[in-house]
Amino acid sequence: MQSIKKWMVLTLCLVLMATMVPLAGFAAGPNDFSDMPNDWSTPALKKAVENGLLTGSNGMIMPKSNLTRAQMAAILVRAFGANKLVNVSMFSDINTSQWYFKDISKAYAMGIFQGTGDKMNPEKYITREEVFTVLARALNLDPGKETSNWKFRDSTEISSWAKTSVAAMIEAGYISGSGGMLNPKANMTRAEFAALMDRIAKYYIRKEGTYTGTYDGSVMITVPGVILKDVTINGDLIIGDGVGDGEIILENVTILGRTIVRGLAQLVEGTDIEDENVALGPGGIPGPNPGAGGNVGGNPGGGNNPGSGGTSSALITYKVMVRKDNGLGYTLIWETDANENKVIQYSYFEDIYNANKAAFASLVDTQEDFITRALSLVSPAGNPYALSIASRVYNYKGKLTAFDKENIVYKNIVDSGNATSEDIKIIAQDIFGDNLANFYSDMSLLYPTSEGKKLPEKMTITVINSSGQYVPLTGFNLSEMRSAIENAIGNLKLNDIVGKDIISIKYEGKEKSETIYIYLVEESRRNQ
Repeated sequence: MQSIKKWMVLTLCLVLMATMVPLAGFAAGPNDFSDMPNDWSTPALKKAVENGLLTGSNGMIMPKSNLTRAQMAAILVRAFGANKLVNVSMFSDINTSQWYFKDISKAYAMGIFQGTGDKMNPEKYITREEVFTVLARALNLDPGKETSNWKFRDSTEISSWAKTSVAAMIEAGYISGSGGMLNPKANMTRAEFAALMDRIAKYYIRKEGTYTGTYDGSVMITVPGVILKDVTINGDLIIGDGVGDGEIILENVTILGRTIVRGLAQLVEGTDIEDENVALGPGGIPGPNPGAGGNVGGNPGGGNNPGSGGTSSALITYKVMVRKDNGLGYTLIWETDANENKVIQYSYFEDIYNANKAAFASLVDTQEDFITRALSLVSPAGNPYALSIASRVYNYKGKLTAFDKENIVYKNIVDSGNATSEDIKIIAQDIFGDNLANFYSDMSLLYPTSEGKKLPEKMTITVINSSGQYVPLTGFNLSEMRSAIENAIGNLKLNDIVGKDIISIKYEGKEKSETIYIYLVEESRRNQ
């Protein structure tokens, strides 16, 4: 067994009885539903009621009814204890009068529900492959190998966008199909989803306190202030969104499965785990060093919250990360020390980019598929953007700075009339490999008309504004990107955007939409 790393640490107190406590406040019990079945699904349905996941309606649990997207969002919000609300006004089918309005907002904040265009489709029945995809996001599963799907006779029916998520759920042991079939396009019933949730987590800790003993199945913690002492978990330990940036203490704890940490929660050192496979959620990463004092962060270089040995700090280590919209795979592209009150201006982003070009250039490798698909989009003139750029670079008579017009790839693209994925990668490397000012300059030369300099019609850049809301940038030219972003962000400070997406870049292709997010996390605070 290996000791969990120091930056996975945190604290708390209070002693309660060592039993898993179901969510309080729900009047109905498992036996209060007139349609509670007596079949294979009964144990899972009863546990779902006891754990506060299913509440039913009008005395009915409706086990055979198909699950809607809104119902699944509500169940997962309850399961993970999510409580963060975000703006969802961009979805035309979501409004404050709906019973599920807050659940959709919280699920969207969790990064597990994304919608399509301006629709969230909350009342649409959700298919099995959609359920598996959402759960793969919620559980921070790495993309699986598509070959894992082949054991099922209907694997060819899995949508391309769902294949790696379905494979991840199979590899994690959450789904096994029925009769050699996955039925990916079929709807999922409420009873089936209850059974699936029972496989994901059998025990829920909803109150702070100290817990001991052996748990035969995965454990979900949804509140801060929990101490696990002398505990063995024959499954996963899931730190839900409800813990937020709070503290969980693990003392002599053996976890035979994965440790899944969502948000900014920290685990206190002193933990022994069988598997050091710690999956981090979209909220960021825990602080690195807890400090030697009695409380976390007591010394400079400590955790996210200063302990009793420290004082209020202002100098912070920030990390800028990149992730895709599936919430899986994080790329560190920059980190620095800065004062929390530093005002954000576009020049700050530009300085970051220019000082870390190698890190940004590495995105060409880690996000190659995204870039390839984006540059393959067809322009209003009917040509793929990669071909349009290559043609203009090759035929431009003057000097270019960011683009290497002598590179034979541009001639090859023009001669063949087509850009391969490898060609597009080389173009992307040219784009990422120089500073932004040179890129803007080249684009202005290559596209002298305003129409030519606009973003692709199916590509959207969204930035966070001074009110903490996300604003799409539309109707501007690439050479005007600087002023467009500055007008949006106003006078935001670094500390205002910790744990939030700074910029997102979205494209809408024929088969699916995809987004890359650049977001900021705070790794540690210390005295100046």
